[in-house]
Amino acid sequence: FGIKTAKNTDSEALYATMAVTANGLTSDDMMNLYFSYGGDDELGGAAGLLLNKKDLKTIGDFRGTNEKKRLFKITPDMANPNTGIIEDGGYIIPYTLSSALTAVTNTSASATAAIQTMLYGNPLAYELGLFGPYTIRVDESVKAVERELTILGDVMVGGNLVVDNSYVIATIAKT
Repeated sequence: FGIKTAKNTDSEALYATMAVTANGLTSDDMMNLYFSYGGDDELGGAAGLLLNKKDLKTIGDFRGTNEKKRLFKITPDMANPNTGIIEDGGYIIPYTLSSALTAVTNTSASATAAIQTMLYGNPLAYELGLFGPYTIRVDESVKAVERELTILGDVMVGGNLVVDNSYVIATIAKT
């Protein structure tokens, strides 16, 4: 299973959901996502946000009403700009960009099924399992014309969340 499809042995979802509007993100969605994670006595200390680049831009464009100052400070990691932090006053949310996620910003309001968008949670709660042996070999024939070696590998892996409600998924309701 993936994070967005994680189920327990009773086929119940192992993640929590939080509704966002199909009209686009609001400045309150970030705080609601942050505080939806965990129980009554905890916040997401090791949690991070997975989101689409378009949604990150939308979050960066939020402005205040009086001073027109940016509400969120986005600081990309200098070594890898696909990761970084989003700051809003006193709380900090680490983020990672993923083009595989649907952007809330450009989602059609006429969806026939619920659309899962941003994911907030602890990546250590996802366990990857190795099912059987793996093979790695060097092949000289694939790129022989360029005089390059190719490393090929075969493996059977799978994974699932191992902690209940270890992710909160922002979901746009079907219409």
